[in-house]
Amino acid sequence: MTQNLSTPLVSVIIPCYNGERFLAAAIESALNQTYPAVEVVVVNDGSKDDSFGVAHSFGARIVLVDQQNRGLSAARNRGIAASKGEILMLLDADDIFLPTAVASRVKHFADDLSIGLVAGYYREIDEEGTVSERIPEVRTLWEGQAFRQAVRRNWGPPVGWAFRREVFERVGGFDPLLKSCEDWDFVIRVSLRYLVGYEPTVQTYYRKLSGQMSSNYPTMLSAANMVRRKSAVYAPNRWSNWVDGKFGQFELGRRVIYAVLFQDGKVGRMGKILGLMSKYPYLLWVLLLSAFSFLMGKRASNSSAETSK
Repeated sequence: MTQNLSTPLVSVIIPCYNGERFLAAAIESALNQTYPAVEVVVVNDGSKDDSFGVAHSFGARIVLVDQQNRGLSAARNRGIAASKGEILMLLDADDIFLPTAVASRVKHFADDLSIGLVAGYYREIDEEGTVSERIPEVRTLWEGQAFRQAVRRNWGPPVGWAFRREVFERVGGFDPLLKSCEDWDFVIRVSLRYLVGYEPTVQTYYRKLSGQMSSNYPTMLSAANMVRRKSAVYAPNRWSNWVDGKFGQFELGRRVIYAVLFQDGKVGRMGKILGLMSKYPYLLWVLLLSAFSFLMGKRASNSSAETSK
């Protein structure tokens, strides 16, 4: 595989923990790209199923790393360390790239050298691969406000996120102490120094499954609090960061409440809400503001909690 300035090598990093059911489809989607220079790195993070066997069956078509279970952040970091690409892309073991996903990200980097990370639009699929009727919001970039925008809200699931290797090395890897929201923490650190690009066309599929990390609301809310505290340390303006942090707290809390009330089933939903409020009292004002905004005509939500699995 030849790497040159016009077609920089892109390494697709696929961490996998007990993902044998969907792993082959994820790997195939990364291999079947229109872009000519793609390296696929799979990290088997101590899976107890046959994920290693599935990955191993691809032979020399992929780089396979096998390790004891250390968590998503550590698996991504290990995969990046084993890769050779100038540009790095994220793909979880149950998600899918469309054929032009890599090419669409590379174009952003070629068009603007100041971009450090490219996020993008996506659609959700279910266990069978059927595309959900739910339409996620297409995001818009704030001119010159990448850091503030990132603090206020994550860029959605990290499927298809792409970033330059030099960016990863400069800002540091994914934080292994975070059990959720590690992608949010990463993009905040990137946006402190670089622009964030966004691909508005559907290039990736994000698979919604029961039992994902995005459904573990206490873990996610605790991790989000840690991310906000970290961002406050290096924020250029403490006052605006406090405002943005509160906005981000509201946005995530609103999505969690919406998911519990309308997406997770009817059984025990009020008990879940009360349990979360007892641990995170700020969810009460989030609920009241959300109800007010709904009465004023703002749609409740068009997406689930946009954090890592």
